[in-house]
Amino acid sequence: MGRDSKKANERHEEILRVLNHREMVTITEFREMFQCSEATIRNDFTALEKKGMLIRVHGGVKNAISTPAITMEKRRVSYLDRKEKIARYVVENIIKERTAVILDAGTTTFEVAMQLAKEEIPITVLTNSLPIATVIASTSNIELLLFGGDYDKRRYACYNDHIGNVRADLFLMGINGINPDVGITIASKIEASTKLSFISRASRTIALGDSSKLGNNGLWVVDGLEKVKEVVTDCEADKGKVELFREKGVYVHLAD
Repeated sequence: MGRDSKKANERHEEILRVLNHREMVTITEFREMFQCSEATIRNDFTALEKKGMLIRVHGGVKNAISTPAITMEKRRVSYLDRKEKIARYVVENIIKERTAVILDAGTTTFEVAMQLAKEEIPITVLTNSLPIATVIASTSNIELLLFGGDYDKRRYACYNDHIGNVRADLFLMGINGINPDVGITIASKIEASTKLSFISRASRTIALGDSSKLGNNGLWVVDGLEKVKEVVTDCEADKGKVELFREKGVYVHLAD
């Protein structure tokens, strides 16, 4: 990826993050934020509008009408480069052939699925995520088991704290936040209970979260750091935060 393309992607991610919190933002605000020309910002708006990510209005842009597809895509592109690094690290260094892996619903775990599909590693994938299942179903060497449950249209995933008598070698867990004092947190109660079920069925659990998740707290606590002793994040993680986790006995993998 060229330098200009990388900068454009970074601007696009920031534009979408701002629009997640505000209904409408002006061209002038973004131009001052990025210290670039109005023409550059307009080009950014055009690219994102074509993807259905925002709506152009006089003088600026506003958040697109909320739909599951748009919501998921917006979450996916946020810190996408970091998530891709984490996914490559996990596939190259952690996942072993002929093992059973639970892939949690989430955008970072989705990138793991995309990387697995490229590599065609012979494993079994168990997931509650429809997007992940769709990616894995297109492969020839990966067996797929899809969990059922209550369907969440916002996340394209099923949640159920009774997942049956399955077992897995590894659970790769998506997170909203991970804090050395609170533990692993997530946005909803049903997500938390489903993740606890996955933890109980896996021999090893690893939390996946880009560096923006370190130190953050979601509404619901999944677990403290007694059971989940590993996290994979990206190399942009704050060294002080990483050290706090290591002091708690958590092994922090840094994906570069």
